[in-house]
Amino acid sequence: MNVSWHKRQMRITRKCLSAHNIGGAVMKNYVITIERGFGSGGKTIGCEVAKRLGIPCYSDEIIQMASEESGLNPELFERLQQKNRNGSVSKNLATIEKAIIVSPGLSATEAIKDENLYNYQAKIIRRMAMKESCVILGYCANYILKTFPNVLAVNIQAPYHICHGEIMDRYVLDSDEAASLIAEKDIQRSSYYKYFTGKDWTNYKEYDVVMNSYRLGREKCVDQIIQLLRIKLGDKAEITDMKDMK
Repeated sequence: MNVSWHKRQMRITRKCLSAHNIGGAVMKNYVITIERGFGSGGKTIGCEVAKRLGIPCYSDEIIQMASEESGLNPELFERLQQKNRNGSVSKNLATIEKAIIVSPGLSATEAIKDENLYNYQAKIIRRMAMKESCVILGYCANYILKTFPNVLAVNIQAPYHICHGEIMDRYVLDSDEAASLIAEKDIQRSSYYKYFTGKDWTNYKEYDVVMNSYRLGREKCVDQIIQLLRIKLGDKAEITDMKDMK
């Protein structure tokens, strides 16, 4: 990933930040971004945080929105998450060209480049951050929104043996199959993050907080995320915990 591409991303972010201020008043919405290890329970925790706060939680929906925005087949975005970073999105360009519905201003070849597919997703994430309060799972959202106000960046992990047991039970796999799937998913997530941000996915410095869901328990992770959100943002955002209303 070249430096000029990263500079373009920062310029886009600055423009979005200018748009974030409407008539001199900063919008009161907020975003919680969650990166997580496979089997750590991070998705469950993120969804519960969203439920408690009465806000949407986005994950795979980002692919569908990027597909609609770009006119590209959602499978292209799914492959972007899964591909070997040294490989190509597809060996069969003719097949890919047929998947393109509408892609204004870009040729079939240009539209499916990794950077352009990523840019579609980043555009969706920035738009959501300006539009509404939400939880976003994955997709380098903490990096994309790192200069946005009102963002809490979280990384959730768990000991390997806990993740291993979770994946065996969830997908009804034997020990070797679960180990293989965990390695595959975590490598995909790590390499995706590294490729598009130049950063280490597991580096605690990239986040406001890193949580061990095994030591804390999932319910306490939810409680702590909401508490940290309030501490970090104070009165800069409107935060309502449904638990407080019972």
